[in-house]
Amino acid sequence: MSGEKKAAKKKNPSAVMRKRRLVKNAMILTMAATVVSGFGKGKAAKHVHIAAGCALVGLSIYHNYLYPENMKS
Repeated sequence: MSGEKKAAKKKNPSAVMRKRRLVKNAMILTMAATVVSGFGKGKAAKHVHIAAGCALVGLSIYHNYLYPENMKS
């Protein structure tokens, strides 16, 4: 019984790798948007800069969540 529960809780390695790759690419895009909007002037650039920064922080947290504890050190 316990072996079945452990197998059910295990994540599909290819799905996790795909999520990691997707999140890394999204982080690259949001970082680029943060840098580009940082040089902009006006209210719209400020709003884009803040939104991109918040998205980058959220994606970073989610990216950290995708790695198991034993790989983080």
